[in-house]
Amino acid sequence: MKKSGFSGSMRLAVVAGAAIVAFESATPALAADEAAPQAMSFADAIRTAVEASPQAKVSGYGEAAARNRLSAAKAQRYPKLNVNANLLRWNDKIEVALGPTTPGMPTPRLLARDIVTSTVSVTLAQPLTGLIALSRLVGIEESAAGGARQEAAQAKLDAAQRAAEAYLRLLQAKAFASVATQALTQVEAQLKTAQTFEQAGALSKVDVLRLQSARETARQNLLRAQMNVTIAQSGLGLALNLPMGAPVDATDDLPEKPTPAVVEETAAINQALEKRPEVALAATREVQAQGAKSIAKSTLLPNLLAVGNYTHLEGQGPFQPKNAWYVGLTLNWDVWDWGKNINDVRAAEAGRQQALVGKTVIRDQIAVDVRRRVLETKTAYETLNVAQLALGAAEEANRIQSVRFKEGAATTTDVIDSESEVSRARNGYAQARYDYFLAQAGLARSIGQLPGSGGNE
Repeated sequence: MKKSGFSGSMRLAVVAGAAIVAFESATPALAADEAAPQAMSFADAIRTAVEASPQAKVSGYGEAAARNRLSAAKAQRYPKLNVNANLLRWNDKIEVALGPTTPGMPTPRLLARDIVTSTVSVTLAQPLTGLIALSRLVGIEESAAGGARQEAAQAKLDAAQRAAEAYLRLLQAKAFASVATQALTQVEAQLKTAQTFEQAGALSKVDVLRLQSARETARQNLLRAQMNVTIAQSGLGLALNLPMGAPVDATDDLPEKPTPAVVEETAAINQALEKRPEVALAATREVQAQGAKSIAKSTLLPNLLAVGNYTHLEGQGPFQPKNAWYVGLTLNWDVWDWGKNINDVRAAEAGRQQALVGKTVIRDQIAVDVRRRVLETKTAYETLNVAQLALGAAEEANRIQSVRFKEGAATTTDVIDSESEVSRARNGYAQARYDYFLAQAGLARSIGQLPGSGGNE
């Protein structure tokens, strides 16, 4: 069994060889151009992601546009003042003869239109029956403005979630690199002891070669771990919307021994249904669909307006008053349109039903998502406890084997197996620890909170 484990390490070294050579060849160029990484705390990373997110910025512009559309919709409810003016030069003036033509006598003529005329007309119109549709339009735009705010909030939550995941993945990669460094240090120490024993004749050359092989495998593991750290740093920079290649690093300011997340499933679901932007967006779509139906129905009714007009004329002759005004009502009604308006109403009703179904689906999806996140968080914490126990046992076993090896009571195979086991346990604990933090971040997003906010967005 021990022989099989050792040959597995050798196979791992062969498989990793090509990737490690490629990484080593690229490392000098990276190191030459790389500046000192900027270490960020978890809270700083979340704040930077929320502030710098392109999606959040786009949503912010959408929110501004929605506010302007709302103001425009409100303005349509008030009287509209229209001014229409013209100044015209005609090819000739128009004169009308006042009586029969008498030879030798000039015929009196009346100027009916001068060669230059002008008109100024001022009209004030107030919608009456149209106020019903306009009020519905204002309601739609108010919902749209609220929806735009929710979209902006959703974009911030998504940006924070991506940053949290990238940050924790980087910390996880750094923890694996630390474990790989520790494993290499320990194997090198065991190798020195073995070489001393070999010189004293207590160990054979084969035993020393086994430890030398284990050391090279540990070096390869360290190189891979360091490469993964570099990749994770790039992922964090992308999540924070930093310039390409900008150095960034993460500081592990998280609890070394996390406390269990006390989450009651029903309370979490209720909180998510209250705070998740997706729920508010679904409700907004329902309001908009209902408003669209009301507006469509208003087209079936006559459009009545109250109007007032003042007109001033110049150059139009004595039969047109220079100044005139009127007040009254105007009516416009599409009595027959081949069913267009009634089909618009039916289409709007279908859209309303669609929005109702969509809202129900969103609520159900959120409930399932929260239930899954709560279970993942609880399981991750239980896994963390198990991993901690496994790590304690593996470290104690490794300590005993190291002592036995120095005393000549353990073989190099025993030491190699022990070192491999404790490295796996350390990696397992690091994996479990950051998986728990990732589960907490996912749970926060599922109930509508920023990661690490503790309920304060």
